[in-house]
Amino acid sequence: MIRVGFTGVPGAGKTSTARGLASTCRRIEKLKNIELLSEYARRYIAKYGTVTQPWEQFRIFKKQLEWEDSVGYADILITDGPVFSSLVYAFMLSSGDTKEIMILDDLFSEMIKLNNPNPRYDVIFHIPPKLTPVVDGVRAKVQFDDLWRTNADSHLYSMYAYYLPPKHLHLVESVSMDDRVAECLEVLDSL
Repeated sequence: MIRVGFTGVPGAGKTSTARGLASTCRRIEKLKNIELLSEYARRYIAKYGTVTQPWEQFRIFKKQLEWEDSVGYADILITDGPVFSSLVYAFMLSSGDTKEIMILDDLFSEMIKLNNPNPRYDVIFHIPPKLTPVVDGVRAKVQFDDLWRTNADSHLYSMYAYYLPPKHLHLVESVSMDDRVAECLEVLDSL
């Protein structure tokens, strides 16, 4: 199974691009089973409200991991919520409290184990924040701030580039949805 993740700040277009890629892949005859897995964070926020504590990101990580691991056979698993993204958001929520640091340490330790000896993801597509996010009731107010978006984007990209790298990390340059899907498909085809 090829494991594909989309990362980027909220509102960058991860979900739309993942859905577009899955739809396109399903039309390829040699690919029999394409699994599209949404991010658990959306469900968590809809049920419990805005995430404000690092331990909530630990919970989101565990549930997303459970969802990913429950997928049986698939030619390609595509997710718009790769498990490692929780680490960046947990760090951004931390006040530096000793107990929070312990949670962050536990979270990072679990992630390191998941990425060794082999990377968990075959491809991570990183989508920079080129689009204006839509007010959808899920995104926190801070996620509309340009400085927050720039910082979060930088942290996400760095984490996948240096700390928890996939086999292939690709920075998506295209802006239009059709072009993004074509760019991602071209990368997958080259692998």
